[in-house]
Amino acid sequence: MIIDIHTHIGVIKGGFNMPESMLVESMRKYEIDYSLVSNIEAAYFKPLESNIKMIELVKRYPKMLGGMLFCTPEFNAADAERLYTENKEHIKGIKIHPDISGTAINDEIFFSFYEMAAKYDLPILFHTKASPFSRIEFVTEVAERFPAVNFILGHMDIDTEDKKEAVAAIEEYGNIFGDTAWVKWDSIKNAGDKCLDKIMFGTDAPIAGEDTYADEKFYSEYYKRDCEAKEKILYKNAAKLFKI
Repeated sequence: MIIDIHTHIGVIKGGFNMPESMLVESMRKYEIDYSLVSNIEAAYFKPLESNIKMIELVKRYPKMLGGMLFCTPEFNAADAERLYTENKEHIKGIKIHPDISGTAINDEIFFSFYEMAAKYDLPILFHTKASPFSRIEFVTEVAERFPAVNFILGHMDIDTEDKKEAVAAIEEYGNIFGDTAWVKWDSIKNAGDKCLDKIMFGTDAPIAGEDTYADEKFYSEYYKRDCEAKEKILYKNAAKLFKI
């Protein structure tokens, strides 16, 4: 079984080309059993309408997809909570991309979403990067402030190869997790069990096209493993955290 916690839909002229059909067909082609999807269009315009579009997709494929509300500074927190309460069976978590939003993870403008996550036990997936907005140290700060919320380090800092800071944060904080989107197996294979119990398979699919899952440099290595960590990363950790 394979669960991908980090996928997208969304078509942005001059930017991203991830139509709904591409994600679904890619999952079928590479035998991905279940994915958590957010609509990246919400980061650029009309977050309410874009999140509704994501929910409509998930409702069409409930056995394949779970939803991640894409939350931005422009997204009204009351609208986000209403969407969740009206679609609880379809929404599994929250996605925040601080770099696209131009707003730091520890900025108070996001706190209403963290409070919502605590209220409904919704994990939050961050894009993390060594930038003024997405640094891992900002995640540890909010993890201390909101101990009831589980925060996921998307990419485990996309700018680093060794992932040492991310691994240290995952090991130290009970409510910080990681995903493998553009993370090489060699970067985490020597992490301790405490960390490997909290890392989940994520890919950013289909950001690199329908064959994102076939990337030999990154994702193919995870399928080849013959060890207990493989099963944990590919599905067991995600199934536990997201209650799938």
